[in-house]
Amino acid sequence: MSSITTEDLERAWVGLGERVDRAGDTAAPAFLTRLTLLLAAELGDTERFLALADKALAAGRDADN
Repeated sequence: MSSITTEDLERAWVGLGERVDRAGDTAAPAFLTRLTLLLAAELGDTERFLALADKALAAGRDADN
């Protein structure tokens, strides 16, 4: 795990939200897919990427309950 700070995570969250807004409602899913694939390529570890995707899915389910 990286040593990204809470402040940096907040900056990433806000910045991502701004970019999703700029993409627009219709294009947002495709934008997020492209971003995800770019990040997976940058990570360079498919198994780690898929484990993180599972973690994100589980976190979303936990937040919904």
